Amino acid sequence: MSTVTAQEHMDWCVERAMQYASAGDMSNAWASFIQDVKLHPGTEYIASHELLALTMFGGFEDTPDKFKRFITGWAVKS
Repeated sequence: MSTVTAQEHMDWCVERAMQYASAGDMSNAWASFIQDVKLHPGTEYIASHELLALTMFGGFEDTPDKFKRFITGWAVKS
């Protein structure tokens, strides 16, 4: 049983995804974020949220700064 809070897990997800985004690898940034949020009950809902899919496939968050603003805007469930 994990003792990591949903917010701590979310912070880790963002950090990992931003490693890719900062290197200009937006495809793997998205993949990393989506895969990682599925691993905690407090963040797993994000991976199936319609807004996430629309934003990702629409290419709206195509720079590291825009991407970070988007992925840090999610609320976690405690």
